[in-house]
Amino acid sequence: MIISDFLVLTTDLSPKLNVFLQSHGELLPTGVIRVLDEQVILLPLAKPFTLEKVRQNLGKAPHSLPIYALLNEEKRLIFGFKLTSQGLVLASN
Repeated sequence: MIISDFLVLTTDLSPKLNVFLQSHGELLPTGVIRVLDEQVILLPLAKPFTLEKVRQNLGKAPHSLPIYALLNEEKRLIFGFKLTSQGLVLASN
């Protein structure tokens, strides 16, 4: 998923939603966003960012950049998300 797709698809969602990464069935709080030359990397931390914070950080980067998650030292492309009772869960390959 590229940044522009994420921003459009999440426009109508609550900005207070917590954002998580999913790895092997486990939800990991998204807490770091690194913008590199040709990609954006999301990293888990102890406390999740809200959707508002994620959108603010991604909005500063070129909107054509792909979004990846770094999980267990493996870079995975984010391809979608789902809403759960915990918040917004980003799906990766």
